Amino acid sequence: MALYELTKDSIGGLQATTFADHGIAERTDLQRLLRLQIEVISPDTLIIGEEFCDWDDSRRRVDLIGIDREANLVVIELKRTEDGGQMELQAIRYAAMISTMRFSDAVAIYRRYLEQFHSSKDAQATILEFLGWEAPNEDTFGQNVRIILVAAEFSKEITTTVLWLNDRDLDIRCVRLRPYALEGRILLDVQQVIPLPEAESYMVQIKKKSEETRQTKRVDRDWDSILSRCQNDAVVALFRQRLEAGQHNRIPKRDLAFSEATGKKGWYVQIQTDAANVNQRGRFNGDLEFWRTKISQPQTVRVREADPDTLVFKLHTAADITAFEQVMDKQANAIELGHIVPEYPAD
Repeated sequence: MALYELTKDSIGGLQATTFADHGIAERTDLQRLLRLQIEVISPDTLIIGEEFCDWDDSRRRVDLIGIDREANLVVIELKRTEDGGQMELQAIRYAAMISTMRFSDAVAIYRRYLEQFHSSKDAQATILEFLGWEAPNEDTFGQNVRIILVAAEFSKEITTTVLWLNDRDLDIRCVRLRPYALEGRILLDVQQVIPLPEAESYMVQIKKKSEETRQTKRVDRDWDSILSRCQNDAVVALFRQRLEAGQHNRIPKRDLAFSEATGKKGWYVQIQTDAANVNQRGRFNGDLEFWRTKISQPQTVRVREADPDTLVFKLHTAADITAFEQVMDKQANAIELGHIVPEYPAD
């Protein structure tokens, strides 16, 4: 869409031009100016590197690399050309290359960047202040890599690819910089074209809902397969009932983690071919005798030899499962796992 100059007498179109017509270079001009005012294309972003290249192939350089307020890495790829070339493919490659970057790596990169411009800022302190952190947190840093493509125009191939990738949970934005000439001056029209700002919030909600639906279907399929291999109807019934009620579960280990458990202490029930195997992580006084009086095969209650803080036993019958659930639903929150208490809770 063209830009117009509005006066009392007329609406006159501004002359569209190109960066090349005005001798504006991609790296020495456009990249330099955006580095100094990155909020023009990416608000709430801290640039920590320019022409970043920490791999063997020195020809591959990220134009600008930054972090956002949520501690995500940000790859910014610039093109002065009118169609954007193949910038989306380059940016994806760069995003993959930096995806393993740690907080300490980012600090080192930012320190070199600051030294390049003779800045006296402390790299780590500046990043921590930007993120609102009191101390480094490697676990939450760089969990995602966002991509921002910046060009005067984007070809249909690029926009189609970006839309397809975003639909598959990548975070790629296309920002169009279109120059106009007005009385010897250059005006810059900055537009985020993908995703459209008006639809961005809606698209995030749709994407979140779609991902939740995919996760639910995947969970359902996995548990159906696991339950089909169990030959104990009472155990299958336990798992189906708890899963349908939204019980927290861990598919890789075929476990139900009971909601009364906190942290790494609690009761985890694993489905087996003929029984449900219970792991009690954390001990309480008298727990061996407590569980032996509850289940039909008390000989299965034992302390795990390799881990004395874990008690294990098996549930075989419907009565076993009922007794276990009664403890979980009525008594578990009164049991202090990991502590020696005077006596276990009475029935």
